[in-house]
Amino acid sequence: QVERLWIERGSASAASRADGAPSPPSSSSSSRPTTGPGFDGGKLPPAFRVAPIHGKGFGLLATRRLAQGELIVSEVPALAYNARLDAADPPESVREGLERKLVEMPGELRDACMDLHDACVKSKDKNIEGIVFSNAFARESDVFDAALCLVSSRLNHACVPNVEQSWDATMGHVQVFASRDIEEGEELCNYYTDLFLTKDERREALWERYRFECSCRACAAEDDEVAESDRRRRRLRRLFDGIAAASAAPGGSGRGAAKGGVDSVVEALALMEQEGLLLHCHRKVACRAASELTLRGEAARYAASELASRGEAARHEARRWLRRALEASRLCHTPEHRDVIWLERRLEEMDASFRPSASSFMAGLSPAHAAAATAVVAGVALTLLLGRCS
Repeated sequence: QVERLWIERGSASAASRADGAPSPPSSSSSSRPTTGPGFDGGKLPPAFRVAPIHGKGFGLLATRRLAQGELIVSEVPALAYNARLDAADPPESVREGLERKLVEMPGELRDACMDLHDACVKSKDKNIEGIVFSNAFARESDVFDAALCLVSSRLNHACVPNVEQSWDATMGHVQVFASRDIEEGEELCNYYTDLFLTKDERREALWERYRFECSCRACAAEDDEVAESDRRRRRLRRLFDGIAAASAAPGGSGRGAAKGGVDSVVEALALMEQEGLLLHCHRKVACRAASELTLRGEAARYAASELASRGEAARHEARRWLRRALEASRLCHTPEHRDVIWLERRLEEMDASFRPSASSFMAGLSPAHAAAATAVVAGVALTLLLGRCS
């Protein structure tokens, strides 16, 4: 009951931003169905129920078919702690800060938090620090910054997950989206570790942090299937490391490095599809990198004076990658999320800056061809003028 009240409180507050101002209207280009009180007028039935899962404690089961990109949960954290912003004076440890936050909670909410699982890695006795380290979501910060949610914490792990989470700083919500179509009765599973690790590496990481052995379909597969999966995931790790390195390289690093980065994106997207890792947050990052690398490669190929006239194909390619990044972003964020807004604005800027002009067209022609083109344009203009006057 406490979990239901808390998720309803979080969902209902989605109509307002964290600062009390009305939320921006949803983008007309987003057709994602949403669920729960406060979303889409509550027209859709609940997307999930909390249920006992054999060998896992509790988990979330889909109560109807869920579409790829569907918003399943939007939840205000029951407890949130940022080591920089929330630390007391005099300085305190993370555990002391979490305990202070816990004491400040209403009793009903405090009891609900303490009912969550503690893997007891940091201490043999159950405590709020262990519960946060076992269940909380990381937010966007370079310090310890965690959000503990009563409902989203019930999501169990799978090495081929069917949901992904997002932190919406504007709303102050942890949100969970369907990363692929999900059938009624299917368990909703997130991921707790780096999915580009091999089976043995994932199992070791999960045991060290959460004290369980994964038995998802990827880990329970036959040996030959596991070997092939490990090969793909190792390759994905190398590819994403290469994409990151190419993106971080100086702008003048050359066309070859930029093209290599784009080729890595193409291969990585294909391997993720083969592996069933349909995570749009990864696709968003990869496609955005491909867009920027495409432009960088073309800038290295031509002098600045020639780029406007001779790089049109590359500009169209960069725009195509950016649109794919935006499409992926809309499947793992709400329209008001800052990544969606940034990509929309970047696409508008790209459209405006890439709009061809007569001067840029002429700049790429030889003097003889430019003169001929000028004569053709003048002839067309005269024909149109005469036709309009007749």
